[in-house]
Amino acid sequence: MHKLTARYDLYFPDAKISPTISSITVTSRRHCDLARAELKFEGSTARICVKFPKDPKKRPTTPLERMGQDTKVDFETLSYLYARFRKVRGYSVVRPIAHFPEDMAVVTEEVEGENLHDLIKEKARLWHTGSEIDALRTHCRACGVWLRHFQDFTIQQRRAALPAGRILERLGADLDVCVTMGLPENVSLRLLRCCEEQLRSIEGRDVPVVGEHPDFQPDNILLSPAGVTVLDFTNFQYGSAYNDIARFLASLEFLQKNPLYRPGTIRTLKAAFLQGYGWSGSEMNAGLIVYLIRYMVQAAKTVRKCSYPNPVKRLIERRAIGYLSAWCRRVIGAGHVFDENVLR
Repeated sequence: MHKLTARYDLYFPDAKISPTISSITVTSRRHCDLARAELKFEGSTARICVKFPKDPKKRPTTPLERMGQDTKVDFETLSYLYARFRKVRGYSVVRPIAHFPEDMAVVTEEVEGENLHDLIKEKARLWHTGSEIDALRTHCRACGVWLRHFQDFTIQQRRAALPAGRILERLGADLDVCVTMGLPENVSLRLLRCCEEQLRSIEGRDVPVVGEHPDFQPDNILLSPAGVTVLDFTNFQYGSAYNDIARFLASLEFLQKNPLYRPGTIRTLKAAFLQGYGWSGSEMNAGLIVYLIRYMVQAAKTVRKCSYPNPVKRLIERRAIGYLSAWCRRVIGAGHVFDENVLR
């Protein structure tokens, strides 16, 4: 904060005098700590967010240099995207302000808005209908539009095959965890074989290389009257368009492990997202199926990290594994009409 206020002319070029700090609050997330601050300028107020990686002692498996690289990627990606999204009304990323590599800190503007994940969890339940579901449909369609713009901005002049070895390695590791949580061995094997078969079917086929978020899901999306703002580009990388599409779809699909969500509503939201993106049913191919399997299994595995007391945690794990098993049967049984039976 001292660096920001001492060099205010560099970070806040419209300011005439150094700002005062009127408030600071710190919250902790899984991989980072966030400090939200309000700065008072002459006649105006700025709300900012300072993001730090977790204390290295709390992330002993993550090298210190990797944390520093993450903040650099986050800031540089935001800077690149913010300039381009400014030309697209209603779609944006959070505005970057500063990067302090020696402190491994990224400073951005604080964005006002509602978290899409929270909205869906609240408004997609059985007793919500009509205008509330219509609003969620509009939001999901807008997310598809945002993703299409993002990929257009980051597309590379090259093509590449899907990273089959890495996908199968990570899928296998996550399936092993799911088996310890109660997933039947035969279900695990069927999912792995399905993924292998899909990858073999497109072996040697290259796809366009675009930017990947690759945690593009409702929890990283804010909605406001100004439009859609996407957060957190720490893990930005280059890969296939399938990755972010599947991540978003899986996050919606996995909500159905909870019986409070009507399957028809979730299908509506998935269809709206694909419509906004501009996806045609005829485009369905093995690439998206592979990534969808990957993220559904990852979602089930992640349940193990929830912090509820043991009896409740075990119940949630059983429900997640039960839903993954049912989803597996649906995927395998869908065959060539996968898009109609699973995505729509």
